[in-house]
Amino acid sequence: MLERLAFYFRHSTNDLRVNGQRTLFALLCIAAGVAAIVSLQTLAVMIENTLTGNLQQQNRGDLHLTYYYGNQFGPDDETQQEDVADVRQRDRQIDAAARDGLLGYRNTREAESNDRWNYLFTPAGIQAIQSFLDERFPGQAELTYTWSLAGFGEQIFGNAPGATMTRLDNGDSLAQLTVFMVDGAVYPYYNTITTQDGKPLSEVLVEPTDVVITEMVAENLGVQVGDRVIIDGATTEFVVRGIVPTASEIRDPFTGVFLSLFGYYYLDIDAIDYFESVNPVADSIYIRLQDPSLNEQVAAALTEEFSYLQITTTEDLRELNEEIATNLDTLVTVMGLLSMLLGSIGIINTMQVVVRRRTLEIAVLKTIGLQGNQVTMLFLVQAFMMGVIGSLFGVLLGWGTVFVIRGVAENLLSQTLPFQIAAEPVLVGLVVGTVVTTVFGFLPTLSAGQVRPGIVLRPTETIIPRAGCLATLVSLIGTIFVLSVIARIILGGKFVIALVAVIGAFIGAGVVFVLLWVMIWLVGRLLPSFGLVDLKLSKRQMLSERSRGAITLLALVVAVFSLSTITLFADSFTNLLNSLLEDEQAYPVIVQAPFGGTAALNRSLEIIQQSEVVEKYSVSNTYENVSLVSIETTTGEQYQSINAVISRVRQIAQANNSSFVVSDISQLNSFNLNALPTNEILEGRGLNETDIATPGLVLMESDATRYDVIGLGDQITLKIKDQTITFTVVGIAALPQDTIGTNIAFNSFTLNDVVAGIPPDDAIIAVDVDATDMGTLRRELSVIPGVFIFDLRMITNLVETLLAQFRAFPTMVALLGLVVGGVVIANSVALATLERRKQIAVMKSVGLQRERVLIMLLLEYGLLGLIGGLLGVGSGLVTLVVISANIDLPLEVIPFGAAFLLMALCVAVALIAASTTAWGAASEKPLNVLRYE
Repeated sequence: MLERLAFYFRHSTNDLRVNGQRTLFALLCIAAGVAAIVSLQTLAVMIENTLTGNLQQQNRGDLHLTYYYGNQFGPDDETQQEDVADVRQRDRQIDAAARDGLLGYRNTREAESNDRWNYLFTPAGIQAIQSFLDERFPGQAELTYTWSLAGFGEQIFGNAPGATMTRLDNGDSLAQLTVFMVDGAVYPYYNTITTQDGKPLSEVLVEPTDVVITEMVAENLGVQVGDRVIIDGATTEFVVRGIVPTASEIRDPFTGVFLSLFGYYYLDIDAIDYFESVNPVADSIYIRLQDPSLNEQVAAALTEEFSYLQITTTEDLRELNEEIATNLDTLVTVMGLLSMLLGSIGIINTMQVVVRRRTLEIAVLKTIGLQGNQVTMLFLVQAFMMGVIGSLFGVLLGWGTVFVIRGVAENLLSQTLPFQIAAEPVLVGLVVGTVVTTVFGFLPTLSAGQVRPGIVLRPTETIIPRAGCLATLVSLIGTIFVLSVIARIILGGKFVIALVAVIGAFIGAGVVFVLLWVMIWLVGRLLPSFGLVDLKLSKRQMLSERSRGAITLLALVVAVFSLSTITLFADSFTNLLNSLLEDEQAYPVIVQAPFGGTAALNRSLEIIQQSEVVEKYSVSNTYENVSLVSIETTTGEQYQSINAVISRVRQIAQANNSSFVVSDISQLNSFNLNALPTNEILEGRGLNETDIATPGLVLMESDATRYDVIGLGDQITLKIKDQTITFTVVGIAALPQDTIGTNIAFNSFTLNDVVAGIPPDDAIIAVDVDATDMGTLRRELSVIPGVFIFDLRMITNLVETLLAQFRAFPTMVALLGLVVGGVVIANSVALATLERRKQIAVMKSVGLQRERVLIMLLLEYGLLGLIGGLLGVGSGLVTLVVISANIDLPLEVIPFGAAFLLMALCVAVALIAASTTAWGAASEKPLNVLRYE
């Protein structure tokens, strides 16, 4: 037994050595798949160790306290299980805390909303928590906190105090910044934030006018230590005292994304006095314990005393980070296994060629006494050896790949990931690579055992017998079982789930194979040759090997489908956003004064009128609590209240057996004539100059207009504050496409000149200013407290940046699959040229130059790449179109141009992969080939 096994290994080693080129490309297929597994799993280990490292440092303390009332977007699992009485009890406790001054709002607007979700910790509330800790756990706890200037959404959209920083010398500005207003003497616990010149935060954040910025903010804004800056909402200037690394405040993958993308800075805790429109309230409280083992005990006591606290302990953070790391590890492992399976296609092709090329040798071996099962075992040992060698090479290649893909993961997590060699990814790569190679190499070798010894007498015949239906079926079942066991061991879960997943993958691969086979046949038969002999020969060769071509393209199609789906979805969303904002681009900048009132807005308007950088502007006023006095229709009917209109609409709707909705007419909007809403006019006309002397009104469509209760020419008298104005309905406008029902931002609008002199309840100044002049405009308006500037162009930049950030990682994984597909194609070309050496030699003997032979090979695989692109990209495009139809996504936003570029990428990958081996085959001398063939 051992002697026979030694013979198998000696014979296989000799064959691998003699057929070096064929062996090399087979090993590359294995190595590419193993490299994907090792690199992705190693990256997952690096991420897990980073996330579960110093938890006290990440948590900024032993306990992190925030206010929590509930889920604003609906009840979660926890609140659903709460008893109604418990919820009411908590509401009473929160209301009592607010009355006692323990909870409060950032500004008057939040206070007017009287919304429990918006509460934060007041100075009295912070002191109450400190006093409780001193009483219950004397000498154990100390705390620090961060003031909050605005909500997360306001900061991201740049329409909040502290969200925009402007250079004082040239007016350049940077928006969407996050401010951390901290006590630099103690913040953060368990860590020291140091500047570029090595100074701690406590030495540079001393005065209330000191500001410390990150490297990214310094680079984008072009400021240095000592420069003076203006911060939106503040009444004073600030001096840059230090620059810290951008990763200084990155603590988790979620908030870290926004902080790393848009930037942040530190202010001293006493700087809150310079933001007159903001009340001093804290959104986070950090507690450090002398004895960290008391974490859970202190957290339980605080929760019992202050029911509105949400407390994150280091153990909570550990569980969360471990869950993130586990899910990420599962994702990358699945992707790595998929790449390994795609690489195994090259093993199938290689073993098929090995058997075909060594038919005579097999016949000789059987003539001297080897049985069919022994021949099969011989080739199986060869597949095993290739698996071991290829896996070892793949481990080294995987470690090198980590350095390439690590940057993508670091950008996604906004944290540095130190490289480390982990044993588990190496072991998984070696085992999976060897087992998968052996398993996939088994099926082609079954036919080797069926070769008859009589072929020795007919050496020119290369007919390979089939393995038999039963043997093939048993082999296929065994392959599925082994792969299911591997998936179960690596990914965990139930074996049945792994088995179903593997069977589903095989069925899916079978469907794709059939589609590719049919497409190759159709292209080979129906594509005209255009009188080109080279193209005709390439099509014939492609048709003769369509099964192998379909198997070869399988890897490329899967990778391209993933890549195209990610790319097309992201581009479609960006195009949709651009189309939605297209109408607003005439006035891309919005100026508001939510805290400054009418006086601040009027001052802003004066500055805008005198500004040299403003090309044009428009004012939109909103009037709330508008009263309906009467409606006189052209048919003579009169309505004295909105209820009378509702009654009439209800009567008509009931007669038609339909439901109805009537828009609330208590809100009126007014616009400049040169900046009217772009809603489609369904009836009548839009507003013009004649509607100033005779006040004109455009109504938004509703059931009242559809049922002709209100129509063109009707006289509507409204009371706006203390004035009464009679309007004539001149037009009916369509609702915006993204509006549901009749719940819209405004239900009727007129011209500003009609309501001139009536102070609005709210107003917006829309300004047309070039993006390069935004710094100047911000500097001019910074002298007015309570005024904020919102650039609509930031929405597009924000979404594009986020999409680029979040699609980078899956795109990277898809590109790894694309590389594997390219290696499989290169392997297929190498094997095909080995089999066609005699054909190539004959063509060169009759006068064909090597360039022409190369062109024929490239034409063949270029067509295969095109077929793969049509199926891979086409499937992604069809998926996107189907989803678009279900969510009412306009077809014009689908990036068909990008789809064609992705198809071109498939052709390019196929051509590059083919050229790596086709050039050498085309350069072969005819006599060398014919002598041995």
